[in-house]
Amino acid sequence: MLVRNAHLQVISTQPLLARLLEDALHARLPDFPAVSLVLDWPVGFAFQMVKPESAASSFVLTQNPCPEYLDDLWNLGSDRLTQSMRKRPRWGTLSVCENRKCHRGRSP
Repeated sequence: MLVRNAHLQVISTQPLLARLLEDALHARLPDFPAVSLVLDWPVGFAFQMVKPESAASSFVLTQNPCPEYLDDLWNLGSDRLTQSMRKRPRWGTLSVCENRKCHRGRSP
């Protein structure tokens, strides 16, 4: 039986995908911290969903590699930002940014 943590919320334009991802995360990490995972698809969706009062606990996943776009996402105030590119041989490769400098290839 899967025990769901009320602190984890996946926000997506695809409800089934959000539910499956929540279930998978709950199964692997039952003590997941209070966070909202926002899937930025279609591009720009995160700008509608990340609000100032919840930005500090938001984790945004996007496929847009544009540095200016990533800067705009950082300006929302989200806690973490992850960017993945489909053009890589392994789609699952992610780069996780915990500060504003790392997404431009500079070390934190």
